[in-house]
Amino acid sequence: MNKIELQIKGTPIIFTGDSVTYNGKEFFYHKMKGIKHLNTETPSITFIYDEEAVQIPYDPSDQAIMEQIFKEITATVRAASETPLSPSPDELTALLDDFQLPPLDPPASKVQPQQQRHDYKQDKVNTMKYDKTKLCNSCGKRIAKSAKACPYCGAKNKRPIHKRWWFIVACVLIVSIIVGSTLDNADTTSPTGSTENTSAETTKTTKPTEGVLTIAPGDLLEKYEENEVKGDEIYAEKMMKLTGVIDDIGKDIMEDVYITFKVNDEYSFTSVQCFFSDDEQIKKVMDLKPGQKITIVGRCDGKFGNVLIKDCKIE
Repeated sequence: MNKIELQIKGTPIIFTGDSVTYNGKEFFYHKMKGIKHLNTETPSITFIYDEEAVQIPYDPSDQAIMEQIFKEITATVRAASETPLSPSPDELTALLDDFQLPPLDPPASKVQPQQQRHDYKQDKVNTMKYDKTKLCNSCGKRIAKSAKACPYCGAKNKRPIHKRWWFIVACVLIVSIIVGSTLDNADTTSPTGSTENTSAETTKTTKPTEGVLTIAPGDLLEKYEENEVKGDEIYAEKMMKLTGVIDDIGKDIMEDVYITFKVNDEYSFTSVQCFFSDDEQIKKVMDLKPGQKITIVGRCDGKFGNVLIKDCKIE
C-alpha cells in the first residue's frame, strides 16, 4: 500500500504499508488485534494495541477510501498473526469505555456571508462629534469647543479672534466707512464731470456766435487747398456767410441733404458742401435749382474731400 494521508479535525492520519500514524503515535499492523470498523455518526477504526484499545476516527467524506484501507490492514494482520481479529463483545466494550469521541463539526457552509454594509449614519454622528471638539492650544489634546478650560492642562479655552464680538463689530464699521467714503467721492465727482461737459457743450455751441465771417465759396476752398492746417486754424468751427451759385443738390450716403457751390476752377474735383439738418431748411432746399444764386450761413467743419459747412440756413 502506498502512503496515504488523511485529515480529521486538523489532525493528520498517515497510512503506509506497515503502519498507521495518528496523533503522533505509530501503530504497526502486525501488532494490532481485534481490528474492527465502526460505522457510526463518527466512523472510526478500532483495535487493541499493546493491551490498550485504540480508536482512529475519520471524516465521513473519506469513508470509501477508509473501507479499502481497512480491508488491506485486515488482510495484513491476518497474514502476520493467528490471533483472532475480533475480540469478544464484552472485552471490546470494556476496552472502549474510556473512549468518548466528540462528534465531528458540521461542514462549513459554502454560502458566502453577506457583506456588512457601511454605516454612513454612524459616520455622520462621528463627524458631528468631531466638529464639536478642538485641539487645546497648550497641550494639544482634543477638548470640547464649549469648554471654558482644558480638563487636561487647565489652560483657558479662548475663542479665535475672528469669532469675538468686538472683532466682528470692528469689521462692520470699517466696511461701512469705506463704502460711505466711496459713495461720497462719487457724489462729489459726478457734478464736476457734468459741469465740465456742460461747459464744453456751451463753449462749442456759443463759439460760433462770437462772429460771422463773410467769404466767397471759391476763396474758402482755395485757402484750404493751399494749407489745410492753416485753414482749420482760421475757419474751423467758425460761423460764416457764403454767397454763390448752386452747382449740385443731393443727399450723401447717410441721407443728409446738401448743396455744393460752383468754385473758381470749373475743373476742380472739390467744392464747398453745405449740409442741412433742420426740417424747415430742407423744405427750402427742395425749391432750389442748380445755377441759382443763394446766401447760406453755417458752421465750418473743416475739409474732408470737400470743405464742409454744417447746420446751414438759407437767407
